Amino acid sequence: MKKKIKSVFIIVLCFISIFSFQTFALEKNDIEVSNIVLSQEKINEILALGNTYTPDERATGLIVSATAAINDDHKLLQFVGTILCMTNVVKCGFENIVVQRRTSSSSSWTHYYTFDDSYGDTNAHSVVKAVTTNTGYEYRVICNLYAKKNIFSVERIDMVSNIMAW
Repeated sequence: MKKKIKSVFIIVLCFISIFSFQTFALEKNDIEVSNIVLSQEKINEILALGNTYTPDERATGLIVSATAAINDDHKLLQFVGTILCMTNVVKCGFENIVVQRRTSSSSSWTHYYTFDDSYGDTNAHSVVKAVTTNTGYEYRVICNLYAKKNIFSVERIDMVSNIMAW
């Protein structure tokens, strides 16, 4: 079963690799949000850094797998996320995408920037977003994975990316 899930996930990623990803966002305060286009090679490189979700026994089973990752490109935080759901899912994506930061001496995270939610009307979705950052902090992204089968069957899972310092 795990081989089948991995195979389906790889097929979806191959299908998604045909398209380049672009993100648009509004500037908030002195934080600059950039429109970026990344190659599939760069997306895969960033995803390799991230954290992967695999369902446990408490999950409803709509979300098969997901990855959330960040990368630093000269003080530009790049967030890449992918989600794969069961074939009967009609909408999936990422909600409440929040960039958090902390100093290395702190144990608590503060909100730095919030991206718009990102959904697709299919059972697989990918997102690429970017925002400028400052040196001297550790960064991560928290978000909710979202999958909807019908009005009565919705799954939301908390997700945390990898942590990077610059």
